[in-house]
Amino acid sequence: MTEENIYTNENTTEKSVENTEKPAEQDASVSFSAQKEDFEENSAPQAENEMKQETQGFTEPAKVTYTTYIPYGFTPETFEERKKIKTAAKTIGAAFLGMTFVVLLLNLAVIIASYVLDVSLARYLFEPAVLQVEQILFSILSLFVVFLYVFNCSKHKIGGLISFKLPKFKKATVLFMFGISFCAFSNIASTVVERIISSFNIDYEVNFPENPKGIFGFLLVVLSTIVVPSLAEEFACRGLVLGLLRKFGDGFAIVVSAVLFGLMHGNFEQMPFATLVGLVLGYVTVKSGSIWVAVAIHAFNNSISVLVEYGLGSFSQQAQNVAVVMIFVLCMLAGIISFLLQGEEEKELFVLDKSNTKASEKQKYKWFFMSAPILIYVIICLLEAVSFFVM
Repeated sequence: MTEENIYTNENTTEKSVENTEKPAEQDASVSFSAQKEDFEENSAPQAENEMKQETQGFTEPAKVTYTTYIPYGFTPETFEERKKIKTAAKTIGAAFLGMTFVVLLLNLAVIIASYVLDVSLARYLFEPAVLQVEQILFSILSLFVVFLYVFNCSKHKIGGLISFKLPKFKKATVLFMFGISFCAFSNIASTVVERIISSFNIDYEVNFPENPKGIFGFLLVVLSTIVVPSLAEEFACRGLVLGLLRKFGDGFAIVVSAVLFGLMHGNFEQMPFATLVGLVLGYVTVKSGSIWVAVAIHAFNNSISVLVEYGLGSFSQQAQNVAVVMIFVLCMLAGIISFLLQGEEEKELFVLDKSNTKASEKQKYKWFFMSAPILIYVIICLLEAVSFFVM
């Protein structure tokens, strides 16, 4: 064999070897790619299922029930009512304490001014006309401003607590007659109690400032005695206080607002009468669905003293007493007549709706008056009333 043939055979052999090796490598690469695709296809659904299981485990945790501690003797309903009454008591107590603080601050300002100013100027601070202006200012600041501020800070909507709509004329007339009749009865009852107390030689006298003279003085007294108190006191007591407490029962709201109204007067001469009048004012507010009937009754009751002062001032004390008694008797007769002449529609005016609360009336009064702000206010009012024994 020639060298050329040998060389040719060797090249042929190398080429054949190369040809036999390349298909094997191609088969291996094809096989690996196929396995890879099979693995990805099989593993993808499995991974997705595992992810779903893990996701479901996080999105649907086991439900946990939290139990609120309820003290012994309470049900969940009464426990919740106590919390709400305590919260209402804090708001109302803060308003009355704020009112007391403002009145004290204004009185202190007047006293300081009387010492700082020249004597010729200081004496004007205690003139009857100036005292009436001070009384108007005190009522506006302590009742309108303070109560509005406290209730707004407590996030109470004033329009949701007070109804300023005008009631139906017939209903308003019956309630007005009933109101002035009850006020007349309360005046007579208070006078009798004062006479009984005086018979035991108990010296308890509250000195009220002298009323100014003349037309201008009369107008000031009308504003300070009739207009401003009837609006400001009814706005605070029969508006905000009564409106906030009605959800705990109308009877409860009427009594609480009346007691606070009586205490607000700060002396034992006016407290019993004001409390009784507060009851009827709260009642007519609830039954009329408006604050204006109570405002009218309040204004009418206060106008009697102004009428006696300026209309009968030149008469003797005995003649004035007789005139006042006649006015009270006429008012009581008007109330009786309006009650007798009422129709079927007005009979429901003298029935209060039952309370929907689960707590008893005794519990509600206890929770309210034992609240710290209310308790502090009651103590302050009683101490102020007692102070008149030693003044």
